[in-house]
Amino acid sequence: MAKTASQMASLGEKNAQSKSELQAAASQDRQEREAYGDDYRERGGYTDDGNQKLIGFQNSDDPERYLDDLARRAGASDETNGLQKLLTAADINGRAKVMSEPDFERFVRMSGATVMYRGWRGKEDYDRFLQSGKTDVTANNYSDGFLVARNVESARAMAGSGNTVTRMVLNPNARVISYERVSREVRNSGSRLSESQMALKMGYNVIRVSNGNYVGLTRDAFIISRKSIRY
Repeated sequence: MAKTASQMASLGEKNAQSKSELQAAASQDRQEREAYGDDYRERGGYTDDGNQKLIGFQNSDDPERYLDDLARRAGASDETNGLQKLLTAADINGRAKVMSEPDFERFVRMSGATVMYRGWRGKEDYDRFLQSGKTDVTANNYSDGFLVARNVESARAMAGSGNTVTRMVLNPNARVISYERVSREVRNSGSRLSESQMALKMGYNVIRVSNGNYVGLTRDAFIISRKSIRY
């Protein structure tokens, strides 16, 4: 069925908005890199756009108690996954930014961002990650969160991966901390927080692990190509 003039105009407006957002995000990435260097994401400061619950958790002298109080009010006290408990309690549920494959390719060229890969058991898992109202996180060898790799083979080999792989880059707003640094903070502080909870308390929503892999703690840490690779 042919599209009406109003439908075509609406589609054109959406495409224009998409390109404008693409250019703005790529420009932000370049400006951040020019101002702070290639490792600008490691300077911290993640607050989920000023989420006051998260900020309160980050500033608390007793984060375990603060989180328990938040969890009770949010009905998250029965959550068994440490990161999921924090995401639910603090209402951190930002979705990943999704781009068409051509826009994703343009973003990579314009920003110089490094492409990474995530393996899924199937398209259903990928769609759930993009569309679900609740962020369901998965455990891995390093921390709760979404493990992504710098190459396709590693992504396909990850536990729980199947025949679907997607490409992604870190959002310019993502903040990265090394696994060694956050685990050392957990040990030295004697905290009951998990590594993922501690990373968010310290102002980071991505953990850099071995072999160039990363663990995203929130979906808004990523910009993702809508096109998936099937095997």
